[in-house]
Amino acid sequence: MSGTTYGDHQEAAAAALNRLVTGEALPLTAADVDDSLACRDIVVGALRQRLYALRVEGRHPMTVPPARVGAARLPDVARNLTTWLDRIVAELPTLPPAQRRAPTDVLNPRAGGEAARLWREAAVELLTGSHALDAAPERPWLRDPGGGWYLVHDVAVTLEAVLILDSRLDEVGLLNTHHRPPSTLDLDQRRLLASQCARVATWYATSDTPDRASPATRPKPRVSSPVYTVHEAGDLAAAQRQLARYLRPLHGSDAFYDAEPEIDTHTVRMVVTSQHALTERFEHLSRQTPGAEELAAHFAQRREILGDIHSHLRRLVDLEPQGRNTGACWQQVELSTAVARLLRTTPTLTLSTAQWQDLATATHEVTQNIATTMRRELLRDTSNLRMEDATRQVGRTRVHRRHPLERSLTDLVNLPPPSAPIATYISPRQRAALSTTLAVTPTGHRAPSPYPAPVNLPVSRAR
Repeated sequence: MSGTTYGDHQEAAAAALNRLVTGEALPLTAADVDDSLACRDIVVGALRQRLYALRVEGRHPMTVPPARVGAARLPDVARNLTTWLDRIVAELPTLPPAQRRAPTDVLNPRAGGEAARLWREAAVELLTGSHALDAAPERPWLRDPGGGWYLVHDVAVTLEAVLILDSRLDEVGLLNTHHRPPSTLDLDQRRLLASQCARVATWYATSDTPDRASPATRPKPRVSSPVYTVHEAGDLAAAQRQLARYLRPLHGSDAFYDAEPEIDTHTVRMVVTSQHALTERFEHLSRQTPGAEELAAHFAQRREILGDIHSHLRRLVDLEPQGRNTGACWQQVELSTAVARLLRTTPTLTLSTAQWQDLATATHEVTQNIATTMRRELLRDTSNLRMEDATRQVGRTRVHRRHPLERSLTDLVNLPPPSAPIATYISPRQRAALSTTLAVTPTGHRAPSPYPAPVNLPVSRAR
């Protein structure tokens, strides 16, 4: 096993798969065949594990593709490449349950042929790389599409290598006893989709943060508490995201939506006032941190708009008394007191540039959610929020569109998230070499014809 980060493990796995594809070595002895097939099963499981993490924890909706490629239009296939990738991995042959072995019995080094050794090395590195991703203390690739596409590229290239190796194992009958789900695509179609998905991923992979992921040395215990406790400066981003979850606006299709008021004046005043003070502190501290100066403008924009919103809150009242959002209030108290406590011990927050970027993104989620929820409640037909008349002659009035408060909320909703800097890649040479090898490795059957078929074009009649 090489290295401790995901990038190190993926590089070693790509080197092993590259030697398997170019060497065309097959297991010869019965022990090598058993070890190779068991390690191959672990490789397939590692691919499924990575796609499962992206599918479950990612924010992008996954649509189900049609049963066959021919039934789908080309734009539909292009929009759902990662979904097709997930389906291809799910349809890979696997060992029957009775023949599966524990990874600890398979992955231990032992004497054997070259093919079994390379399969074992690929399985160890891919399995350890998946563990590094799942056990990392911070996983920004689940929120940043640029990092997500970086992982999709690795999965697509690895999958295409497995497809080529499977075709060779299938030719000699080593996969005959495997469990095979009903396949909707042939080998050429699967390679076409996998290679195109890898190509599209290179267009949009703007961050290599997964390569630096490593498992936490001391994982934090997960406590089922409504408040995310801030122990150090690095916990501020996670605490902000917990607050953003409490403030998330509800939709009519949500299971918990009951047409009741989504937010009350007490929660609005507390969150807006506290976030205004926090963004002011974050703006001042980010200017003093080398590498985070550009984020000061991000915090300054939100501080200014929150100040405008705060000026209107003294006349905001509830039409009917409502219970406060207890979770949001508790989490906001924890954030405010934690920042004050941290700044009493040190004059600045000890955050890296990546952590400042993560905190800025989390702050954007909080301010966008509170503005969206508040704006929807104000403009709802049965809104419970009203503006008190200062002259006491008209009474409580509704907040309509183009009201100064509504304009400030709209500006806060439409503020873009902080732009993540494009990463400087760490030269994944082995993965580049594997991609080059796959580009020049044909499928092991009859080559298609390079000559286009004749097409009968309509001939216009001469007048």
